[in-house]
This record gives sequence, C-alpha cells and structure tokens, in this order.
Amino acid sequence: MSPAVQPSMTQRKLFVTLPFSNEFGDVYEAILEAAEKSKTFHNKSLEVVRADELFGQEAAPTIEAAIRDADVVIADTSYGNHNVLFELGIANALAKPAIIINLEC
Repeated sequence: MSPAVQPSMTQRKLFVTLPFSNEFGDVYEAILEAAEKSKTFHNKSLEVVRADELFGQEAAPTIEAAIRDADVVIADTSYGNHNVLFELGIANALAKPAIIINLEC
C-alpha cells in the first residue's frame, strides 16, 4: 500500500458552510479572523472557501469539488438549514474532518 498523501504544510484549505443569511455574517467574519491568526501562529496559509462564493458555476459538482479539496470543513447547523446539512453530508461521505457549530446549543 502506498502512504497517504499529506496536505501541503504551507497551505491548508478550509471549506465553510453557513446558511445564506446576513445573520451569519459575524460567524463568517470570526472564522476569517481565526484563519488569519492561524497564519501568524502556525506560519501556514489557510485558504477559506465559502459555498456561496462558488455560485455562477454549476453548484453541486463545484461544491463537491471544493469539499474534496478541503482539509477540514466548518459547518454551522443552526436552524437545520438543508444546504448546510447536505454539504456536511458530502464532507462525511468523503471522510473529511468537520467542526460543527450551532447557535441554538
């Protein structure tokens, strides 16, 4: 068996899935801020991709590819948003590590 391919030590990819609502702007800003701090602390670049930034392309295959390329997924499952749960399901099927956050806890 060949050894598993390790992600680049200089750049990691983070896929973020949130409900498409201004209410979650602060959540996304906090994730971006943490990603920026991680660059300083770990001396590694962290590229953040959000699902709604991918529109203009065919949605499902584009989102699946972005999740496949990600090293980790952050999913905000607040209010049981169907798109977020679908994208979290894709991440689970691809065995991607996921951080699940929820404002209702």
